[in-house]
Amino acid sequence: YYNAYDRPVVYTAGFDVDNAETVARSAADSMNVFNSIVFSNAKDIDDDGDGIDEQAWFTDASRNNQIADPLLADPFNRTSPDFRPGSGSPAIGNGATPPADGWFDSVDFIGAVGSGATEWYKAAWTRWGS
Repeated sequence: YYNAYDRPVVYTAGFDVDNAETVARSAADSMNVFNSIVFSNAKDIDDDGDGIDEQAWFTDASRNNQIADPLLADPFNRTSPDFRPGSGSPAIGNGATPPADGWFDSVDFIGAVGSGATEWYKAAWTRWGS
């Protein structure tokens, strides 16, 4: 059983189901992607005739996924990136409710960085550009 929650995704295809086992899991609801955003990929959704309508599956309202610009402040700045979602971002207010296991924090955003978050990704353990 595989689930992805609250993930901004950026790849060649934002969402693509590619083999018979994954198609079967998708159809049986034993593979799910929830509360996720894809944007600015070569193809955001790759409907490539493999037995599943990826567009319909990914955008099913019950999954709360989006194909939208997350409006991140300055994610491509090589020396001082800012991954916080800006005003009006679809990443704000759309986070999933995590399991009540004490491990996850409940947040109101999709991804690793909220709009009012400290820039933890700029701590001493990270290095940007040179």
